[in-house]
Amino acid sequence: MPPKLTANNAPTGLAPTVTPQAPVGTLRTTVPPKNPPIDAKATPSPSEKVVLADTVVSPYLLSNALSDVGPLISPTQAEAPTGLTQENLILFLDILDQIASMLGADQWEDLPKIDQQRIKIVANQAYRECYAPIDGHRPRWASRKMNIRFLEDQQSANLDTDVIDIEKVPVLVGHGPLSPMNARNDEVTARSHYSGDFRPIGGYQGSFPSIDMDEPEKDRPIWYYIDQTNEGSDNFIVRPRLVLYPVPDKEYSVDLVSNIMPKLLNEQDTPRLPGDAIWDILLPIAQYKLLTDPRYNGSNKELIVMSAKEARRKLKHFSSPQKQRTIRIVRRGGW
Repeated sequence: MPPKLTANNAPTGLAPTVTPQAPVGTLRTTVPPKNPPIDAKATPSPSEKVVLADTVVSPYLLSNALSDVGPLISPTQAEAPTGLTQENLILFLDILDQIASMLGADQWEDLPKIDQQRIKIVANQAYRECYAPIDGHRPRWASRKMNIRFLEDQQSANLDTDVIDIEKVPVLVGHGPLSPMNARNDEVTARSHYSGDFRPIGGYQGSFPSIDMDEPEKDRPIWYYIDQTNEGSDNFIVRPRLVLYPVPDKEYSVDLVSNIMPKLLNEQDTPRLPGDAIWDILLPIAQYKLLTDPRYNGSNKELIVMSAKEARRKLKHFSSPQKQRTIRIVRRGGW
């Protein structure tokens, strides 16, 4: 029969197990009792060991460990990505302050509420003009590449609300470009046909020919069209849609490039414009638009108009980042 084991006892012939006391400067893991007594009067002195959870650490080791830890860095002091620093990050509020000086205020917040709203309106108008210029030469930063996924039997897909139109040649991934339809009625015409062999000529007094309409075809899409028709759920939002025909017979995806109109900016937003276009283009156009305000009575209106014209010429130059393009050579007339 094996000997009975008790706490801190070992079988006959083995030495009893004794947990030695950890010397100062070493770590020893201890298991605390389930309900340790609490002594509110006990206050450890600095020379005593520091107990962290279930680990006994000497003050010497703790001080050395803390000395190896570098100073904490707040998120605002973190290093910014390359090319983006706090100095060149321009807030929309900075633009509002510059425009507010035309009305005699040091800051935008010093103006009355109605004047603050008017300045925000003209500044956002100038910002949107940087995306959709008056001459129609849209810059490339006003475009966004998109990938639209169509499931089986899904004929249309909603686009983002900031999408204005779609550039030509959307591509059905893995198959090729899609052909345009002019409107939704083209789909109806494509699947409609006369029941007779010939269409009656003008002035025909007989009955009109009957028209048969087939069900929508379900196959690989080859046509597309864009519309903004309200289908009953767009009460407050004009939402563009991409429609394919025939109806997809399986899952497809479409790559396209859309022209966008930016949303309204608030004080802490940053305009998305390249280089120094904020001060060279956006600000002069916004100052020009504020000339219609009856409260502005400055004598430099002609200079502001000239500055706005120069800004719009710069904006037109930005409309084509690729200057070298292929040239199509055609035969001169008369040959």
